[in-house]
Amino acid sequence: MVKSYRCKYCGHTFPSMQGQRSHLAQAKKCHEGWQADLDTLCIPSSSNLEFHNKSSSNNNDQTAGEGLGEQPATDISVLDIDWNADAPHFAEPPAPDETPVLEEHGPEWSCELFEVNGDIVNESSTPWTETVELWCRNPVECIRDLIGNPEFKQYMKYAPYRLYMNEDGTKYWWWDVQPVYLTVGNIDKKICQCPSARATVLVGYLPVTKLECFMKKQRSNIGYQLFYQCMESLLELLKSAGSVGVEMTCADGWVHRVYPILTAYVADFSEQCLVACCLESQCPQCYEHTTSARIVEILRQQAEGLKPKAFVSQGLRPVNPFWAHLPHTNIFQCFTLDIHCQLHKGIFKDHFISWSTEAVDSGSDEVDRRFKSMTKHPTLRHFNKGISLVSQWMGNEYKNMEKVFLGVIAGAVDKCVHTKKAWSAIHENKKIFIELHICEAFNIPKFHSLIHYISTICTHGTLDSYNTKSPEHLHIDFAKSGNKRDYTAQMATWMACHDVVQHYDIFLRWAKGEGILDVQDEDASEAQVRGTGRGYSVAKTPGYGYVPIDTLVNKFGAADFLWYLEEFLLAHSLPIPPHNVPFGVFKHLSVTLPQIPQVSDLVNLRDVIRTTLAEPAQDRKKAVPAQFDTVLAFEKAGLSAFSDPSNPLKVAQVCVIFQLPPEYGHFDTPLAYVEWYTPLKTYIPSLGMYQIGRSFQNRYRQISIISINQIARSCHLIPKFECSLLESADTYYLNPDLCLHDFVLLRYMDPNSI
Repeated sequence: MVKSYRCKYCGHTFPSMQGQRSHLAQAKKCHEGWQADLDTLCIPSSSNLEFHNKSSSNNNDQTAGEGLGEQPATDISVLDIDWNADAPHFAEPPAPDETPVLEEHGPEWSCELFEVNGDIVNESSTPWTETVELWCRNPVECIRDLIGNPEFKQYMKYAPYRLYMNEDGTKYWWWDVQPVYLTVGNIDKKICQCPSARATVLVGYLPVTKLECFMKKQRSNIGYQLFYQCMESLLELLKSAGSVGVEMTCADGWVHRVYPILTAYVADFSEQCLVACCLESQCPQCYEHTTSARIVEILRQQAEGLKPKAFVSQGLRPVNPFWAHLPHTNIFQCFTLDIHCQLHKGIFKDHFISWSTEAVDSGSDEVDRRFKSMTKHPTLRHFNKGISLVSQWMGNEYKNMEKVFLGVIAGAVDKCVHTKKAWSAIHENKKIFIELHICEAFNIPKFHSLIHYISTICTHGTLDSYNTKSPEHLHIDFAKSGNKRDYTAQMATWMACHDVVQHYDIFLRWAKGEGILDVQDEDASEAQVRGTGRGYSVAKTPGYGYVPIDTLVNKFGAADFLWYLEEFLLAHSLPIPPHNVPFGVFKHLSVTLPQIPQVSDLVNLRDVIRTTLAEPAQDRKKAVPAQFDTVLAFEKAGLSAFSDPSNPLKVAQVCVIFQLPPEYGHFDTPLAYVEWYTPLKTYIPSLGMYQIGRSFQNRYRQISIISINQIARSCHLIPKFECSLLESADTYYLNPDLCLHDFVLLRYMDPNSI
């Protein structure tokens, strides 16, 4: 019997709970009736907190205790409610047999057995057999569950779906199976990249077996074919769904005919070769102009013993591909490039760092010295021990090294190396490493893959949507939740129960009108804020209190504070009282950045600028050095200055952020004591950076007191490493690689256009 869901206000029935919800959201009279009854359904706030605490404890207790496998599966569905909390709407708790059980859950798990007959015979002269398990869920139902999630309504577009697959080992017991992940291409990429949003779901576990029932020389080919058989079984339902379509209730409340089509396959190089049925000496993406049907025909002829020449020339494997009958799919155009494994870990960490270090005269000692002496920025990790002692390389380490690496190696090798054009053009300069006898050739798949980046971005969009970072987060979460005993079955049971809790959590937020959990931009240094246009924010109370002028001169390094303060007061027709009046001094300033649509769709971003004094060591607490950040600012004040070509952006170091006392008259904004650098005129093409230095007037540093409205954003300077300290160096490079916004602004836009 097919279960249906009935609207009690109009009597209509719906095949799913999502359809019923969509009806209640759109039918006016039914929605009004539902809204009137909602008060009797609302759970008090403390009970809601208890629900989240219980769901969290169920997530964490599986490893510590005996595991979910020894508990009734329905236990997690019965949620305890504190009936005495916050004046409940119920006179008394319901009887145990009336306790509501959550009915909605995700797609169910099933186990399919594959029996493999080996070529090794046992003592009774019969072949050894091995049985492997394929745990899977209906991918069409997974898509239905994702595309109908009302939380994704404002993030939903209409496009094909993506299939994620990852096999990176983390040395957990979990890797006796290979997970397959699925997400929907309709959902915005910033939601898919957030593990807590649950926009990427696990659709199956592929078996990973040693196939000891076969001779060693056969195990590899049999393993390939077993992989294809399991994947074909897993995606079987997509064949008809992609051809004729499936009606689904989507997040916008309407029923659409959906055609789930495989359009993107995320995997490392070896797995791409496995899926493409080619040897690892070939490039799977170079087949993109060859149709899947053509490759399938070559494989069919080889299987029939015809031995086509194309089979050898194209380096194919004699297998039966799972994608042969997937509708509207050219598997070779589905492969994407993984910036996490191929760029950050592969090209940068495995090759460029070691090669560049070997090219430096003093080797790792000089590179470490430069990393140690690198200037600091609130969004940049400082390697105070260098990089040669980094024991665990993660994505965060790669990215922070890359932000300053070009400035670190500048000037570190022989002059002849720098006569080459454009360090940033890798293929034009890679022969430098051959000339220095660091490597013999560049027949490396990760380097070859660079030629596919432009075409992949054009067909699939920016590659941050396709790296394996998000599935790896899910690997860790799921692996820690198991009890390591019959773990595949137990994991499927655990996730099925966890789906029930997640669906109920979604329902609670939907009923209360709450949206999806906050999703932040990938760059953690830039948080979304409300409002539009330029702006700033400082603490309500000055962080250093009210400081006398002597302290500003001696501790903050503002030696000429009085001179430039009087100059500022005269320019703005403000009174000059006695000099014994203290000033309110702030530790931080946040400026609101304008939107750069090429980077992010967030309306406004916040950038933090620090002016903090050094803190001495105390007990176990280490000493903290002073931080006086550099910024991009305008010398002239007034809104018209931002569009005045005679008032370009200049780099300045902020020494003090302060508020004028009432004795000095009224000024709308706090002020900043800054030391200027030379204009952005000297551009170094080989580095893609502006070269600047301290600005002097009559042999004295150029200093001003400006309104903080004249500060556009923070910036990062890399010393030219003949000197190692910011204060003693003569020349600096303005770092365009600090974040994506700086990269676009300083390399591809006019810095004065912000």
